[in-house]
Amino acid sequence: NLKANYIKILTKTDRQLLQHNDFLKLNHFKEILNYKQMILKKDEIKLKKFTFISKASHEDSKEIYSFFRKYFNQYLFYFSHKNLEEKISDILIYKENQKIRAALIYTQTLNTNFLDFIAVDRNLKHKNVAFALLNHYFAVNNKHNFFKL
Repeated sequence: NLKANYIKILTKTDRQLLQHNDFLKLNHFKEILNYKQMILKKDEIKLKKFTFISKASHEDSKEIYSFFRKYFNQYLFYFSHKNLEEKISDILIYKENQKIRAALIYTQTLNTNFLDFIAVDRNLKHKNVAFALLNHYFAVNNKHNFFKL
């Protein structure tokens, strides 16, 4: 038996996922989250950057970590404080009253961009913060043609 831990399995089809069932049952894994992934390609995008969305700074890293832990448990939110420090240039935030109220973390590769996490508090001054974060994410990564959400 394995020690208590978390496994993330990514497959393109349900059939491929079934190949792991014996291992998962043998080690008593419980399904926590099952989701579908989108892969999008758009040749020409007209985007707008919103003035209330900004890049995170190193001073924000502890608050960003705490913010995401409100929404994701320790197994789903796989970044540590140190990881966030290293990824700080790939984090977009929205602040209201000097407090982070929304954030988006992404990962860049040579030709693809992955949206890792997005979280938005409720009852914000701007009602379109989630849209603005996504729009800003696409705008700052306009050199990439492929996005995985």
